[in-house]
Amino acid sequence: MDSQIGDQTVILISKDRGKSYQELTLPEQEMRWIDTSNDYSLVEAQNRLPDNSKKISQYLLDNNNLKLVKIDEYTSDAKINYENFNGKYVIYSNRGNLKLINLLNREEEYPLPDDLNNQPFYLTSQDNILTLHKKSDH
Repeated sequence: MDSQIGDQTVILISKDRGKSYQELTLPEQEMRWIDTSNDYSLVEAQNRLPDNSKKISQYLLDNNNLKLVKIDEYTSDAKINYENFNGKYVIYSNRGNLKLINLLNREEEYPLPDDLNNQPFYLTSQDNILTLHKKSDH
């Protein structure tokens, strides 16, 4: 998909299984991905800059009231990733330094061991217990 300066990202959301849709517009030109849970979704979008680099934006979407809040913005050379979102917590990586972050209040941040960096894992939570599970090779 080619984007032109001034293009915007449009997300169509249905809460009634496709009978009707609500439109959310982001100022970014391109949608990268959406990671969903029951109550919240993590949304990544980007703009291509004149020098062909990218400015990436992360949003937290409240699936119930469709309120969208920008939580981060950075250039593509920043080496930042958001992964394993479980509806509340996300694994945040900045140049290989890993943290577990509560996106709902941004007050809980827990550094994670560096040796998790090259290990495939996923995050689950039950009440106040968070668990990192190794992904199987099959």
